[in-house]
Amino acid sequence: MTYYSPGSREDEILSKKLKHIGKTSDKNAYKENSGKRLFKPRGRIKKTLFILAIIFLLIGGALFYKTSSLMSRISISGGSIFGGLFKGTEDVKGMENGRINILLIGMRGHNIPGGSLLADTIMVISVKAEENEVAMISVPRDLYVAMPGKNYSRKINEANVIGEENGKGEGLELMKGVVGNVTGLPIHYAISANFDALRDTVDVLGGITVHLDKPFYEGEQFVEGGECGGEFSLAAGDIKLNGETALCYTRARFATSDFDRARRQQDVLLSMKSKALSVGTLSDFGKLNNLMNVMGDNIRTDMKSWEMQKLFEILRGVENPEVYHKVFDTSKEGLLYSTSNGSYILLPVGDNYNEIHQVCADIFEEEK
Repeated sequence: MTYYSPGSREDEILSKKLKHIGKTSDKNAYKENSGKRLFKPRGRIKKTLFILAIIFLLIGGALFYKTSSLMSRISISGGSIFGGLFKGTEDVKGMENGRINILLIGMRGHNIPGGSLLADTIMVISVKAEENEVAMISVPRDLYVAMPGKNYSRKINEANVIGEENGKGEGLELMKGVVGNVTGLPIHYAISANFDALRDTVDVLGGITVHLDKPFYEGEQFVEGGECGGEFSLAAGDIKLNGETALCYTRARFATSDFDRARRQQDVLLSMKSKALSVGTLSDFGKLNNLMNVMGDNIRTDMKSWEMQKLFEILRGVENPEVYHKVFDTSKEGLLYSTSNGSYILLPVGDNYNEIHQVCADIFEEEK
């Protein structure tokens, strides 16, 4: 082995080389690795992390831009998402009283001739986020009501059509007024969605699962139009539904009733909510992008963009909530009765909404 004496020419040359690679403290290390390529792993890790950070920012920025664009697209009220950066959750309507009431309207769709703007589903989603509680209140479409600001009455499912005759977005406002009168609840926000929204959302989510206590069969409703295979049936048990079968399941009513259909719609929405807010969905950029496209094409709301963002955060925090259900119908506890004015209509028991108001106000107090 060759030794270099301190101060020798060889030692000076070796020290300069070791200094060049940052290894001045171990001269033998250079000798043992002479002729080999020396790597700097710390620098490589920093470079890799920097590249990953850039990629993450690019993806995150693209999603944020797309989300902002989407919210502006589906909101009839406008408002920048950036406005929410300077507003607390107390600015979301209903938060000051601890209860947010959102009206959900389902209809056939804008591209389907005849009755496309008639409300097929009318449901109030009431959220008490701090108590981790949610109530789902279904109002039948055949309920006969006075139209606010008008001198006539119509079935409640026509309110959206009548409102839209006065201008874009007015249908949601009229529906909020009508449903508020019926339930006695302040309706803070409204969302309208067509059939495509439900079908396409379920498909993007990869399907949903519902439980059936007994087999389900609809042999009349879809025969003439050839929808849902003509005759639609599902076995009992835990059943996975794709978009088309979920839509058929929530539309079917001939073999049962509008009231039973409302209960099935509530079950499907709860399953969709659980799947949509699952880790597998929220961490999948492809699914999130597709969900945003579906919403942009098929959903409209009177929420401002920043309110949508705030409400999403609130709802995401409501995990495994206590859920309360109410479907107003013609049963003893349903508080409605049927009659006819030339067509089948429903009216409140006592011909006023007093009892319905009380049920809606106290729904979180009922025993499970």
